[in-house]
Amino acid sequence: MLADLAMGLPATGPVAYFDCFSGASGDMLLGALVDAGWTGLEDTLRLLNVPGWKASVRPVVKRGITATKVDFELAEQHKPRHLAEMLQIIHGSGLPPAVQRHAEAVFQRLAEVEAGIHGTAIEDVHFHELGGLDTLLDIVGACAGFVHFGFQAVHLSAIAVGSGTVNTMHGLLPVPAPATSKLLEGWPIVDGGVAKELTTPTGAALLTHFASGRGLPPMVPRSVAYGAGTRELERPNVLRLMIGEQTADAATTSIVVIETLVDDMSPELWPAALESLLAAGARDAFLTPVQGKKGRPATLLSVLAVPGDEERLGEVIFRETSTIGLRWHTEQRRVLPRHEQTVQTEFGPVRLKVSGSGDVRKAKPEIEDCLRLARERNVPAYRVQQAALRAAESTLA
Repeated sequence: MLADLAMGLPATGPVAYFDCFSGASGDMLLGALVDAGWTGLEDTLRLLNVPGWKASVRPVVKRGITATKVDFELAEQHKPRHLAEMLQIIHGSGLPPAVQRHAEAVFQRLAEVEAGIHGTAIEDVHFHELGGLDTLLDIVGACAGFVHFGFQAVHLSAIAVGSGTVNTMHGLLPVPAPATSKLLEGWPIVDGGVAKELTTPTGAALLTHFASGRGLPPMVPRSVAYGAGTRELERPNVLRLMIGEQTADAATTSIVVIETLVDDMSPELWPAALESLLAAGARDAFLTPVQGKKGRPATLLSVLAVPGDEERLGEVIFRETSTIGLRWHTEQRRVLPRHEQTVQTEFGPVRLKVSGSGDVRKAKPEIEDCLRLARERNVPAYRVQQAALRAAESTLA
C-alpha cells in the first residue's frame, strides 16, 4: 500500500540475494518482490498518472515451484516512447523522490547502452523493443519494491543468460542480446543450458543498478520468494529471492573509489558533473579542494562505485569533466543499516534518514522537507528540523 512508501522501510536493513539460475526479467523481478510480501505495486504505479493498463498478480506453478506471476494487460497498442518522454512521465508523477531517482537512472543507463550499440544519439533511442508502457511499469514497479524493502545490500548469483538467437526489430541477434551483454559487464554469467533468452535488458539493468555484491552472502534467511517468468522451460522458470539478516561475517563490503585531480575546469560545471554521476549509479560523489602541480589550486573528484562499474562511470567522468586520466582502487567499508521513515510534526510530515540498530540509532531530517515546510509556514527551518527530531525520539528509543 502507499503507506509502505510513506512510512518507511524495515529498520533492520535486510540483505537480499537474487538467485538467477533461470535468468531475470522485469516481470520476474516484480513477481519476486510481490511474493516476498510487498503489496504496494498497483498503488505505486497509479502515481505515474498513465492510463491504459491493468495489473494481474496470480500464483503459478513452475516445475513444482509455486511462484508469483505479474502481468500487465494493456488497453491498446501504445506508441514507442523516447528517453525524454519516459523521464518526463517519471519526473511529473507523484512517485516518492527515491523511486523517481532510481527509475530515471535505470532508463538513462538503458538508453546509453542502446545508443552505443546501435550507433545512434541517446535522444533518438526509443523503448519500442523493450516494451514501451510495460517497460515503464516494470522498471518503476521494481524500483518502488526495492525502495520499500530498503535492502542494506543486494547480492547476485551468476546470472543465467541463455543462448541461441532472439528476434528483434534489428533482426536475429545473438543471446545474450547486445544490450544485455553490455549491461552485465563485470558480473558473472552462465548460459544456463537453455537455448533461449533467459535474461532481458530490463532485468539486467535493474539487477545491476541495485546490486552491491556477488555470490551468496553470509546471512540468516527469513523469507524465500519466487517470481515467475512467462516461458515453460525444462527447469523452473523462476527468479529466487532470499531476504534475511546479514551475519557478522558480512559486516564489511567492497567499494571501488575512482579519483581524478582537475585544475582547469570552471567550478560552475561541477554540480552538473556530480548529478550525472549519481544518476548513472554512483553510490556517492564528492569534491575536495587540494593543491595541484606548480602550486595551482585544484579539485579532487572522488566517486564511490559498486565493483564492476569502474569503466561505465569512468566514461561519465571523461564526458562531464576536463580530466584526461583516472585511477581507482578497492576498499572495504562498513555501513550501518538504514531506512527512510516519515514523522508528523506541527508543521507537517518530514522524512527521516534513520540508521543503526540496537543501542546505536541515529536520525537525520530530510533538509528538503524542512526547507519546504519552513517556506510554507513562514518559520525558520531550524524549528522544523528540531520538531522532526523531537518526533523521532520515540523511533530511536
